[in-house]
Amino acid sequence: MSLVSSIVSSPSSSSPSATRNLTFILLMICFYFVSYLVAIVECSDNNITITKIKAPLHHPLTIDYYSKTCPQLDDLVGSVTGPRFKQTPVAGPATIRLFFHDCFVEGCDASILIAPGAEGSALVERNMPENKNLPPEGFETVEMAKKVVESKCPGAVSCADILAIAARDFIHLAGGPYYKVKKGRKDSKKSKPFKVKYHLPRSNSSISSLLSLFSSKGLTARDLVAALQGATHRLRALRPVPRPPLQLPKHRQTRPLRRPRLLKSLQMYCRRRYRRERRRRIPLGRADSVRV
Repeated sequence: MSLVSSIVSSPSSSSPSATRNLTFILLMICFYFVSYLVAIVECSDNNITITKIKAPLHHPLTIDYYSKTCPQLDDLVGSVTGPRFKQTPVAGPATIRLFFHDCFVEGCDASILIAPGAEGSALVERNMPENKNLPPEGFETVEMAKKVVESKCPGAVSCADILAIAARDFIHLAGGPYYKVKKGRKDSKKSKPFKVKYHLPRSNSSISSLLSLFSSKGLTARDLVAALQGATHRLRALRPVPRPPLQLPKHRQTRPLRRPRLLKSLQMYCRRRYRRERRRRIPLGRADSVRV
C-alpha cells in the first residue's frame, strides 16, 4: 500500500515499473471483488434451489376452503349422490368403503383412485388383494361428481375432497348424521401399493390388532365399534339369499353315517338359523332399508 500511495501522491515521478505494479494491484483488487460478488450470487441461487425442493407446508383443513374458487361445491356433489342413492343403492356403501380404504393408507389423498397402467406396469393400490373387491360403483360415483364439478369449477377442487363430500352425503341419505366436511385435501400423484396390507384391517384380524390399528390412526374403540357396525349393516343389506338347510352331498347320502345324532342336531340348528335369517333379511330392492 505504501507503493500505491507514493505513486498516487506523485504521478509525475512514476516509472514504467511502478505503473505496472499499480496496474497489477488494481487488477487483483478487482478480481477479489468480482469473486466476492460471484460467491454472493451462488449462495443466493443455492437458497432459491433449496426453497424449491422444500416440502410444501401443511395447511389446515377448513370448511370454507373453496369459498372463492367453488362456493357451490357441496351442491354440485349432491346433484350426483342424490340420484345415485335412489337409482343405484349399492353406490352408497361402495363410496363409503372406498373413502375408508383411501384414508387408512397414509391419509385421504385419493391415491386409491389412481388407475393401473398397462400390463406389466408398476402396481397401484387398486391392484392389491385388499382392494380387489372394491365395488366399481364407488369409483363411478367419484368420476361422475368430478365431471360435474369440473364443468363449473375447472381445476379447483381435488378428487380427495370430492370423495370425502360424497361419503358424507351417502351417510346422511342412509339415515346417518349430517356434518360439514372440512376441505383442502391434495391429490396424491403417487400410489403406495406396498403399504396397503400394513394399514388396512383383514377379515381374520384379532380385536387387539384392530384396536392397535385404529389407535395408530387417532381413533378409539368406539370408532372401531361404529365401523364394524356399519360394515355389518352393509353386508346385511347386500347379502344374497341365505342358503337352504344343511344337506348331504349325493355321493354321501347312500353311505352309512357314523354319527347320525350329530347330523340330526346340525340339521335342526341350521333350520332354525335359516328361519331367523329369512325374517331378518332386508330386501335388496328397497333402497330406504339400507343403513350404513
